[in-house]
Amino acid sequence: MTNTVFLNDFKEQADREEKKIEIKETAPKDYRKDIVKDDESNIDDRDYGNNDVMAGDPMHGTHVTGVIGAARDNGKGVNGIADNVKVIDAPYRT
Repeated sequence: MTNTVFLNDFKEQADREEKKIEIKETAPKDYRKDIVKDDESNIDDRDYGNNDVMAGDPMHGTHVTGVIGAARDNGKGVNGIADNVKVIDAPYRT
């Protein structure tokens, strides 16, 4: 290993360690506030949120439902997230 390679690897490791420290000391960004636009300190604030229930792709909900409600411990495919899940079959509306 050359000195240059060693120093590059060492710098990468040092950068990763610094990022770990930053993550521990920095609060996560409040994405909910950016998306929902809710002032949770104001109880009268009622005009907020997003009425786009399709979220760009209506199949996403179907996919997530399958992951959560998949049969557990049957040795096939994915192991579901929760026991005793019941999925409500609602008609698709536009």
